[in-house]
Amino acid sequence: MFDRAGALREKFTSPHLPKLVGPSGFDGPFAVLPNGGILVAEWEYPDIYIVRFSVDGHYESEVKLDFANFFPYQLAVFPSGELLLSGIESKRRSHPVDSAYTAIYDKSGRLMKRLQLEGDEEIDRAIELRDSRYAWAAGQGNFAVSSGSVSTGEDGNVYLERSTSPAIVYIISSSGDVIRKLNVTPSTSGDRPLAMQLSKGKLAFVFDGWVGRRSSGRPSLSVMDASNGDKLEDVGAESGVHMSGLACYASESERFTFVTMTTAKRVEITTAEKLRDKSLAKPALAQLLRI
Repeated sequence: MFDRAGALREKFTSPHLPKLVGPSGFDGPFAVLPNGGILVAEWEYPDIYIVRFSVDGHYESEVKLDFANFFPYQLAVFPSGELLLSGIESKRRSHPVDSAYTAIYDKSGRLMKRLQLEGDEEIDRAIELRDSRYAWAAGQGNFAVSSGSVSTGEDGNVYLERSTSPAIVYIISSSGDVIRKLNVTPSTSGDRPLAMQLSKGKLAFVFDGWVGRRSSGRPSLSVMDASNGDKLEDVGAESGVHMSGLACYASESERFTFVTMTTAKRVEITTAEKLRDKSLAKPALAQLLRI
């Protein structure tokens, strides 16, 4: 945890760290709790632990999921305490494709419901055919899941995004029901999301095109209506604002926070706000603070 000036305040050190840094370790997702603490999904083959830390960085508790035959990529917490996890199933001889896995767990780690999301089977079939939108080769990789995002909304639902073009967002209740599905179209056909953040009924996406295994390096930012996926505006950026690492979006103040890694291996945090110059062809982000 860093303060506003960029100084390190707290470290969240896993009790599983020696095992996690080994060859079987996995950099799992995390979720911020309402009180400022965090949950981390730690994959220690063949198990997944949900580890809880207090706001001051201290380890508090953990639970082990009762079904863990998948690699976790997204973790979200419902206000009522249930957990949504999404990731990629471990390969089996009968099913060699890196297929999506999404499920709801209770606070104790008990599996409550596995979700079959409309569209995931279509992605599986595309991966089998070596579709470069989702895989390196036949059955290898699932970008739609591994590059996806997740946020918990003020409405108590979880917004799970698949990194496809158009992007797909599933709004999911704590009981595991898909309330609605959004198709979010980028400004440039074929671009897919690098990041998604949710604030007060608005979704902010950073889209980018892909050339082989690399991004085009020309990301664009769009703000959408979270109720129907309609585009509200496209936002450009002044020189010096690197949009690829969108970490936070505040819709009321129209501020965006980006986190990137510099060539010197230092974390760089940039806060930007939308310019209110009506002479601009479209809104642009101006840098407020860089640390």
